[in-house]
Amino acid sequence: MRNKLNHTNRIIAEGYQPTEDDLFYSYAPTIGLDGHMIRLGKVKYDLLELPGHRIFRRKWSDYFRFTTVVVFLIDLSELCNSAFYTGHLKNKTISVYEQVVQHDLLSRSGFILLFNKKDVFDDMACGFDFKKWSTNLRSGQDALSSYRMLFLSASPPKRSYTHVVSLLNAPKLGFTLADSLQRIFKYNSQNAIIS
Repeated sequence: MRNKLNHTNRIIAEGYQPTEDDLFYSYAPTIGLDGHMIRLGKVKYDLLELPGHRIFRRKWSDYFRFTTVVVFLIDLSELCNSAFYTGHLKNKTISVYEQVVQHDLLSRSGFILLFNKKDVFDDMACGFDFKKWSTNLRSGQDALSSYRMLFLSASPPKRSYTHVVSLLNAPKLGFTLADSLQRIFKYNSQNAIIS
């Protein structure tokens, strides 16, 4: 939204052509279920992308039964949104994550937390007053560290990994995810319950 407000005259001008930044800052939610088969090395994975809107969250548990790893995407730009502190976003993301982590069908699953939109967060954090959230936060980096710790404290130990990324500019994301997946699978195999 801030990008659009800062560039209103350019956007409403006749002959306007969207720039890469205009497209980047636009919002397009995931709608419906999106499935992919990915290969990391010799291993194939079925990847299901589930939309995060509350209407779709009611159906998430339908897909939990055979879930080995949950990749939970967190929009860092919400830290620079007033609603995060007083409105509809207050505690929303962490509450949703806590519900997912505590679900019985995910009691042995690993969790990869992707704190996304780092570049947008960095742009928006300049001059933003994070003391609305906590008086000891002096910078965007302090807020980011505190937010990560909030999620880590709600995460299962030894089965959770966090990464701060910009998914539009993440050339090594595959390696990052593969490393986290290997750690989770290793932990699961070492702690397998034989029945």
